[in-house]
Amino acid sequence: MHKALYRTFRPMKFGDVVGQDHIIRTLKNQISGGNVAHAYLFSGTRGTGKTSTAKIFARSINCLSPADAEPCNSCEMCRAIIDENIMDVVEIDAASNNGVDDIRELRENVKYPPARGKYKVYIVDEVHMLSQGAFNALLKTLEEPPSYVVFILATTEPHKLPATILSRCQRFDFKRLGVGEIVGRMKGICAEVGVCADEEALNLIGMSSQGAMRDALSILDQCMSYSSECISYEDVVSLLGTVNFEALSRLSDAIIRQDVKACLEMINELVVWGKDIKNFTQELTEHFRNIIIAKLDGRGDGILGVTGEMAAEISRQSQGISGDELIRIIKQLSALQNDMRYASNPRIVLEVAIMKICSIEEDSKSEALIARISRLERLLSGVKAGAHTAEAQSQPKEFEKPKEATKLTEDEPEVCKNASEKKRIERQNDDIDKLWKDILGLIKDDRRIPVQAMLKEGTPLEIGKGVFKVMFKDSFDFHRKALSKDENAAYLRSVVKRVTGEDMYINLVIESEISSEKSPQEDALDEIRRLEEIFPPEVLQIKDSLE
Repeated sequence: MHKALYRTFRPMKFGDVVGQDHIIRTLKNQISGGNVAHAYLFSGTRGTGKTSTAKIFARSINCLSPADAEPCNSCEMCRAIIDENIMDVVEIDAASNNGVDDIRELRENVKYPPARGKYKVYIVDEVHMLSQGAFNALLKTLEEPPSYVVFILATTEPHKLPATILSRCQRFDFKRLGVGEIVGRMKGICAEVGVCADEEALNLIGMSSQGAMRDALSILDQCMSYSSECISYEDVVSLLGTVNFEALSRLSDAIIRQDVKACLEMINELVVWGKDIKNFTQELTEHFRNIIIAKLDGRGDGILGVTGEMAAEISRQSQGISGDELIRIIKQLSALQNDMRYASNPRIVLEVAIMKICSIEEDSKSEALIARISRLERLLSGVKAGAHTAEAQSQPKEFEKPKEATKLTEDEPEVCKNASEKKRIERQNDDIDKLWKDILGLIKDDRRIPVQAMLKEGTPLEIGKGVFKVMFKDSFDFHRKALSKDENAAYLRSVVKRVTGEDMYINLVIESEISSEKSPQEDALDEIRRLEEIFPPEVLQIKDSLE
C-alpha cells in the first residue's frame, strides 16, 4: 500500500522540523540541562508540527544514546517508540476519548512507573475536545504528577482550554510556515524521490496550503499521481480547481480600467470552465492584497510569496491605481465573500459586486468618495502641469481693445435682469413652500405634534443645497432653542432627508440674527461646515484658493 508523503517524510529529529526554531531551541536546551517540565502545551494551526515535535521529544528524553539532545532513532528505546510497541509513550485522541471515565483511567495508569524507559509520556492530541468534567478530573494529576510522568497536550484551539489547565503547562505556540519554507522542504522531497517540479507549481502549492506543511505535502502527493512527468503550474491549477495567475491579472486589470464588459466576459469564461466562484473570489481578494502590498513596499517580494515574474506584474498593476481605490476594492470583495455564504446563485452576486466596484461614480460610501477624490487629484495635477507647460511656451500678447457692442439704453439691461431674477425667485419660493408643507405633514403623520406646532411658527428661508434654514421671530426664540436640542434636531434632519432625499444641515435662526446679505467669506465658511458634516476630518484638507 502507498504511504502518504506527509507520513513518509515525517520529521524524525528536531533538525527536521521546519519553521519552529524558537520552540526547538528551548526544548533542546531543557533536555541538555536536565530540566524537563512535567506538562507542555503545544498550540498552533493544523500541519505545523505539534504532534511530530511531541513524538521527537518523547524519544529524545528516553533515548539511550542521545547526541546534542537529538534522539538517535536506532537504540532499543527509540525503535520501540517509533514502532509503537512500548507502553511508556501513550498517544491519546481526546476527540474520541473525551469523557470523565477516560481521564480516570489515565489517572490510574499514571501511578505505575515506566516499564522500560526513563519517562512515561502522555501525548493528548486535540485536548480542547475534553469535556468540562474531564478537565476537572485532570487538574490534580496535571498539577502534581509523579516525577517520571510528562504530559504533552496538543491543540489547535487553546482559547477553549480552562485557565486552570493553561496555568499548569509550559505553552509553545507553533507558527504558520512561510511559503519559502514550505517550498524549500518540497524541493528536498522532490529531489529525494526523483520527481521534477516547476518553481511556480511549488509556489502555488505553498500558497494553497495556508502555512500547513501537511496540507502542502498532501497536494504534492496528488500532483505526483496526476503528472507522469514534470509537475507544472497548469497541473496544479487543474488539480486544485483554482484560477491561474494570468486570469487573475487580466480580471484585475479590467477592474482597474473599470471595464465592466470585459469583467463579465471573463467571469463567464471561468464559469464555463467549471471554476468554483467562492474560491475564485477569495483568490481575487488575495491578488488585490498583493497589489496594495506591492504599492506600499515597492515590489514586496518577501511578503507576496510569488515568483519574480509574478511580482513584476503585480508591481506594474500597482502603478495604475491609488491606495484608496485598492482599499475600497478589497473591502467590497471581503463583503462579497460574506454575502456568498447565503447566496443560492454566487455567480449573480459576484457579477453585481464587480459592476458596483467598477461603477465608482454610483457608490456613495465614504471609501468610494475618497477614491474619486484621489482620482480627481491625479487628473487635476496632470492638467495643471500641462497648463504650466503651455503657459511657458506661449508668448505674451497685448490685449486687443474690444469692439464696441451695440449700445442698449441704460434701462433695458436692468429691466431684463430684474424680470429674470423675479421669475427665478418665484420658482424657488414655490419649491420651498411645497417642501415646507410636505415636511410639516410628515411630522404630523409621525404624531410629533409639539415639534410640528413649534416649527409652524417659523418661516422657511432655504431648503436645498445642503441647508434647511428656518427663521423665527424674536418672540419665538424659545421654540428655536427647543427645536435646536440634539434629539429634535436629529429628528428634523431625518424628516428633511425623507422628504428631499438629501442630508441637510439644520440652521434655525431668529429674525435679529439675519443680516442683509452674507459675505463670500461667510458663504465659504458655511460650505466648509457642510463638508465637515459629511466627511470625516482626516479626509478634508483646506487649502488656499489658487489665484
